[in-house]
Order: sequence, then structure tokens, then C-alpha cells
Amino acid sequence: MLARYLIIAGSLPRLRDRALKIAAEKKLALVLDVDGLVVLATPDMPTIKIQGGGGVVLGDIFSRDLPYPTITQSDKLSSGGSTATVQVKFLIEECWGHYVSAIIDQATRAITVLRSPFGSLSAYYATADEATIIASDIGLLHDVGVMSGEVDWVRVARHAISPNLRNERACLLGITEVIGGHCIRIALGVPTSHEVWNPWRFTERDRWITSEPQAVEALRQTVDACVAALARRTTHGVLGISGGLDSSIVAAALAQSGTSFSCLTLFTKDAAGDERSFSRILARHLGVELTEAFETVSNVDVTHSAAGHLPHPIARSFAQSGDRSNLAVAKATRANTLYSGGGGDNVFCNIQSAAPVADQLHIGHLRSALRTTYDVARIAQCGMWTVLRSGLGRAASGRRTYRWRPELSFLMPEIAAETDAACIPIWSEAPRDALPGKSTHVAFLVGILNHIEGYGRELSHETISPLMAQPIVELCLRIPSWMWCLGGQNRSLARRAYADALPPELLSRRAKGTPDCFVVELFEANRKVIRDFLADGLLSSHGILDRDAAANLLKEDEPVRGLSYWRIMMLTDVEAWLQTIRRRFAAS
Repeated sequence: MLARYLIIAGSLPRLRDRALKIAAEKKLALVLDVDGLVVLATPDMPTIKIQGGGGVVLGDIFSRDLPYPTITQSDKLSSGGSTATVQVKFLIEECWGHYVSAIIDQATRAITVLRSPFGSLSAYYATADEATIIASDIGLLHDVGVMSGEVDWVRVARHAISPNLRNERACLLGITEVIGGHCIRIALGVPTSHEVWNPWRFTERDRWITSEPQAVEALRQTVDACVAALARRTTHGVLGISGGLDSSIVAAALAQSGTSFSCLTLFTKDAAGDERSFSRILARHLGVELTEAFETVSNVDVTHSAAGHLPHPIARSFAQSGDRSNLAVAKATRANTLYSGGGGDNVFCNIQSAAPVADQLHIGHLRSALRTTYDVARIAQCGMWTVLRSGLGRAASGRRTYRWRPELSFLMPEIAAETDAACIPIWSEAPRDALPGKSTHVAFLVGILNHIEGYGRELSHETISPLMAQPIVELCLRIPSWMWCLGGQNRSLARRAYADALPPELLSRRAKGTPDCFVVELFEANRKVIRDFLADGLLSSHGILDRDAAANLLKEDEPVRGLSYWRIMMLTDVEAWLQTIRRRFAAS
């Protein structure tokens, strides 16, 4: 486990005493002990105390002034306000990074705990009598004695229905997550949650960037600066690449920053999962070392979850092979940081529907809508009339928000009762004038949150997805949806922003590799193991999994058809998490 922290807010002397007692065992040092606020953290946790005993900020925090200098002094952190509301506003609007802050309101003595938008420093909390305990990981909450490790089966059922939706309520009883961009205000030990950052604010029309040159320049400047800021503590990094646009942009930005790094590309025996030729082009162009690692099923245990340290079952078993390769390269190169291009598709609005056409029609840009129709048709490789009809239908429907569809296959019929509750995402309250394309863009950001963690490698190495940095996300939300598909290229502005930094073979690349073939191979190799694992598992015994339907698909003589194998693998991952959690907490 990397840098860890524990915060106790409220009055509960025995809990404080217990926390201080286990601090030595867990190598936590006392950072702050004032006015009902106790903060403990490992020595490697960057820490800034707010002046006057007003609280503390843990983690990496940067100024919004280019080139995003790291904030290390408390006088650079305060806007001069004495209320927590003012301090939170300052942190959200004038700073960014991967941080968690605990702020004492000088007037009310209430304590506000804020997690940065898209911050990788986690924050989970539980309550005990007159105190709220917040920690970087569930292990510390268990050590302090405020969580039992019991499963919340309602939340597990909802996760099975909507596995891509993050929710503040965890899948463990009594545990709640502070979602990035949210805070909890703790008065008399009782927490109330508040949203302080919202993506819809950056989609407002008076904030749009409609000039293509301006958007391209801002994107290049912002991505380069964010990557350089995040890499300041990197002695040597390992970047996972595919020769695709997103990881290539991160590579170019790391090279521009002068960061020492190596590259790793994974490949399968199927051509669809072999992108070595593109990865070699990138590595040669940047002059960095490239390791090519073969994906093999022998590196995967489908009955084990790499998310045993998390309160959500979000690990995907096929990633275990990549974890091994990342850690092997990190060991060989003595790397302390692992990078990826994760989230690029989502942030750069890789949209392949007619929603951008509907956006143009909504605001009355009829002539421009025809150009966008042509662009989308080229990206989707279909006829213009097909796109235009879809765009007109979307515009006429009046529906502005993105609709999340439940996944009910292989679940017991009675689980469908949880569908409505399971399909409510964060940031679901779109403004009345929201456009379909921007609703899709916001939905993309929601959908990536369960896929940027849950890897074994994050337990030993700092793991960064730079394209998910707050300034990059906010900038991209300000760019209208149709500008991302200019010229019939997805993520068009990102391609143009790095036109002078990347080889043309990569910039013009349209196809993307896929792990599908490796997942099929994994499914086939473990068919009997999965069948027995699910049949005798916890999902089945708690009435969530339809055991017979799963067993029917897992027959030995049935060839893989459609995408049902993905669904079975997802449910297997949930079962693996449940059993990993049970083993972990039963033994403690």
C-alpha cells in the first residue's frame, strides 16, 4: 500500500486512543491533533498544515497558474477566508491535484473533508457514536474497528445491474465513499455530503471555446503542463502504450517534460490484440525503451480479485496479466510510477453517435449540422442519411440526458426491482438547456470512474492516468461536441494538438486494439472453473445470480457467441471480490 492516512473528526476519546495505538503498527505519524480533529499519515504522504490550526491538506496539490507549480506552503493555500465554504471554494477553483483536505470552520467548529475532483487519493468513511472516521483505504477503517467487512447485498445487486456506475454508497456495510469533487461536513460527529464540483458548469454556453485554433492551443498547453506537474515526483516511470492516440499523447507529454520513463505494450496471439507495430513506431520516435509482454492466461486467477483493498468489486481479472508485466518492468527499471492513457476516450469525447448533430440542430446551426453529419458518418462508417435521421430524432425527442441501460442478463428476476435505483449516476441532474452531445460527454466521465483503479499494481506503485486531471477535464467539457469530430476523425482536436509531436502513422490511425480475444481465451480456459465457482458462490446463494442461466452458457460444448462471455466474466469478477473480501476479513 502506498501513502495512507486516517482522519478522526468528532469527540470519541477511546477511538482516538485506539487510532494512536495502531499508528505505530501501521507506520502512521501524527500530523494534526486539534479541536476534535486528529490526522495521521504515513511519512511519504505530502502534507500541508493550514495556518492557524485550520486543518490540513494531504496529497499532491498544484496551483492553477501555469506551469502548475506544486503547492508546498500553507500561505499559498488560503484565500484568506475563515469559513470552510470559502476554503473549499478556493481549493476547487484555484487548485487541483490528488488531495484530501480536512478543514475546521473557524466560526462553527464543524469539520469539512474534501476530496479533489478526479483525485486518485481515495476517501472512505464510517461513523461511530459521535465521530466520523475517514481513511485512504478500508484496511485502516477495519483496524480502527469501525467496519466489520460485512457485504451490503443491495449495493452488490445494483452493481451487477450497472457495473459502470460509481456510487458513494459502497458494497460493504457502513462504508461510504467521498466521491471526487464532493465533501462531507461533519458537525457533532455527524457527516452530511455535499457536491462542490459539477461538470455541467463547464458545459454552459457562455464558457464554450468555439475557435478551433484556440481549443487546440489550450489543449496542448494544458495536457503538457498537467503531465509535467504530475511527473515531478517520478524518478522513473513505466507507461503502458498501445500506439493508440491517448497513450501516445501521454508519452509525448512525458518526453516533453524531461521525465525518465520506459514503455510497455501488451500483445495477444490474436491480431486484434497485437499493436506492437504501432508501439514500436512511438518508442522509436521518442527514443524510449519498449518492453513487449505477451498476455497469457496462466498469469490470471479468475477466482481472485485485485480489488480486495477496495469497497467496490471493480477489478477485472484479465488485467492481472498486465499487472504482472507492469510490475516486472517497474522492478527492472527501478520505476516508482506507473502511467497510462486511461480515460482519454472519455475526456476527449470519443463520440460515435449522432448526438453532435442533435446539438447543432438544437442551437439552430443548420448548415453546420450538415458538416457534422458528414464528419460523424465518416467516423461511424455509415451513410449520411442514417446519421441525419438519428440526429433529427434525437433533437426532436426533447431528451437531453444520457440514459443508462440496466444489464439484467444472468440475474434472478426479482433483482430487476433494483433497476431504477441502480441506474441513477452521479451528476444526473442536467440543466434544462443541456445538449445531447454534452450529456453523452458527461456520461463518458461517469463511466470511466470504475475503470481507473482496481489493479494490483496500485498497491505498490503510484499509478497515474494524467488525462483525467481536473484542468484537462474542465477544458474539454468547454469544447462543443461537434468540434471533437472535425474532419471525420474522432478526438480530432487532440490529434491536431499533438500533430508536431507524434508520427503521422499514429495520428491518422482509426482502428483500436481490443482485449476481447484475450478475454475469450481466458473464458474458454476457465470455463469449468467459472461454472463451479459461480454455481457454489455467494452471488448465487444470496439470490442475485441466475445459476441455471449461467450454467447453460458455460456448457463445455457450447461455442462462444455474442458478448455474453463478457457479462459472465464481469459477474465472475464480482464473485471473486466477494470471496476475496470474505477471506480477508474472516482472517482478521
